[in-house]
Amino acid sequence: MPAAMRLETSAVVDDVAPGAVFAVAADLRNLPAWWIEHLHAEVVTPAARLRDTVYRVRYRLPWGQVISATCTVMAARGHHSLTYVWVGGGMRMAVGQGFIPAGEGTEMRLVADLRVGWPLAPLAPVLVRLMRRELRGEIDRALATLAELAAARAVMRRGGRLAAL
Repeated sequence: MPAAMRLETSAVVDDVAPGAVFAVAADLRNLPAWWIEHLHAEVVTPAARLRDTVYRVRYRLPWGQVISATCTVMAARGHHSLTYVWVGGGMRMAVGQGFIPAGEGTEMRLVADLRVGWPLAPLAPVLVRLMRRELRGEIDRALATLAELAAARAVMRRGGRLAAL
């Protein structure tokens, strides 16, 4: 079995524009709020542009072990897509997220490529099987939570504007 895998999923957020969903997802300090297996995320290397910002994250693996990783934003196309690479615990995960207009809302797409490297190479087949089984549900839950968070923030912004009138 290969020491790599790709997972893809999507979800739709009704009545929330792509920019509003992107705003929540693009600040990776929000990861623990919507991708709950991420326990902590902080900026360690700020950048003038979103691209090149480096975060330190703590992540709980499906079997309960907590690892630290570095997460670097590789690309950000204003309100349309975000790509970051997460490296730690002998694993590397490249994540691409797209935010596409869908009627009055947004279709979110997420692609994750996971590669198990040294020193975990001898365990790679087992780890990939475990991650394949667990990561699909994890990503689906994360996108659903991201949708709820973006929708709640959009309602709060609209409420704030109405209150100001």
